[in-house]
Amino acid sequence: MDKIKKAYEQMSKIPNGPIEGDVDNLVLAIISSIWTYFPDHDDTSMSSDKLLRWENPEWNDPFLTFKIERHGGTVNGSSRAFVHTWQVDFKQGIAKIIHRTHRQLEQASKRLNVKPLAEKCSQLIESEAVHELLKWSHGGQRVQIQISKVIVDDGYQQTVAGRRKRFRLAVDELLGNDWLRVARPHNTWEKIMENR
Repeated sequence: MDKIKKAYEQMSKIPNGPIEGDVDNLVLAIISSIWTYFPDHDDTSMSSDKLLRWENPEWNDPFLTFKIERHGGTVNGSSRAFVHTWQVDFKQGIAKIIHRTHRQLEQASKRLNVKPLAEKCSQLIESEAVHELLKWSHGGQRVQIQISKVIVDDGYQQTVAGRRKRFRLAVDELLGNDWLRVARPHNTWEKIMENR
């Protein structure tokens, strides 16, 4: 807490308002040096090295607020980044996120209408067709849809996963009570025998 108090003494000399220019570098150095002393400094794995990416820092004694863009979702294929607004209270010795939102980094993929694809695959299954989209087994009682050929991976993992899930649900609905999707692999349906 002593280090935070000393940092506050330095901060109290800075005029209230947006932090810009050389003052930005000074404040960044101050907050980086004491970041780990705040109890919740590591919320959302926030570390002092990430402070270099801060945006719109503003000082209103005793509060320092800033925004920071986090890219965890982009690792999983999201086209959006989270934006967290942090507030550092130098009197109380508290740093916390006070607002969460997101920012679109790239144009989002257009929503895919999976219904026509599901209708095509369902018709192929019901007619027991030999087709590149289907892999039959167990004497024609089990069929696996080659989903990677139906819904191509365009690099956005979350988008592809969502499209494939909606596709499977649409196929479930179209096949009705004649076929049942098995647990593994997810894109496999088994014919329901009448004598069961």
